[in-house]
This record gives sequence, structure tokens and C-alpha cells, in this order.
Amino acid sequence: MIVREATTEDLEQIFDMYLEFDRSMKNLMPEEFQVYRTHREDFNNITKQHMIKKFNDDNMIFYVAEDNNNDNNNIAGYILGTAIPSEDPIYDRPMTGVIKNVYIKPDYRGKGVSSKLRDTIYDWFKEKDCKFVELAVLSTNPAHEIYKKWGFTDIRQSMVKKI
Repeated sequence: MIVREATTEDLEQIFDMYLEFDRSMKNLMPEEFQVYRTHREDFNNITKQHMIKKFNDDNMIFYVAEDNNNDNNNIAGYILGTAIPSEDPIYDRPMTGVIKNVYIKPDYRGKGVSSKLRDTIYDWFKEKDCKFVELAVLSTNPAHEIYKKWGFTDIRQSMVKKI
């Protein structure tokens, strides 16, 4: 397994994994809130264009874990992160790395792939002078426990109410 920066040639595999990520996130939400994941009419094209923009943003990074044990160089998972400076008008927050998405294909889960991606993106965050890393996770997502093992601490919760 090798971890490398993603390229636009990886877009189709990343997009397919993102679709699975999106489906799994929707399924983890209570039914009345699944409307949050309703796709726009041109979802596929919009999402691909959005991903391409991220490839060209110096403060964003895609890494992929590539299974080099097979002939087709199958991507086993990806991680997307961004480095954000403090834009808070009141608080002087340090530069912070944000993990936006992590997805590992089911066949590769439990094999250390996400940890390799995590370590690689941490190095990138350090290069960007980030002092903290944050991420958001659905409270029902089993990955929540993995993130705790990685040392993340719950410091805020987002709550939703239908009106």
C-alpha cells in the first residue's frame, strides 16, 4: 500500500468512492434529516468540478492509498484536507488543519489504510504550520471511535431540529 498525492487521473475512482461515502452518510442519518443529502439535479458534474477545483487549491490536499499489490493500482481510500487560517474577528486561533473526508473501501478497512492516510495528511498540515487538526463526524458514524483512538476530542456538537 502506498500513499500519494491524488491526481486528476484518480478523479473517477475518487468520485466513485465519494458516492459510496455520500450514501453511507445519508444512511447514518435519521430519516427525517436525510433531506440534507438530497442531490441537486446535476450532482455528478457539479461534484466532479468541485473536486477538480480542490486539486488546484494550494490550501487543500487529496491523498490516496493505492493498492500496489495488484495489477490495476486500485485506490483503496482517500483523505481530503484543508489548511485554514483564523478568520475569526474576535479570537486569535492558530492555523488549523481540517480533515474534510476520509473514505476507505470496505475490503480495506481494519488494515491500517486510514492510519497511513492520516499520518501523511498530518505531515502536510505541519508543513502548512497547522497547530491543530479538526474534523466533523456524524454522531452515529462508527468512525467516531476511530477518531477518538487517533486522539481527537469531542469539543462541540451540532444539533438539528426539524420545524
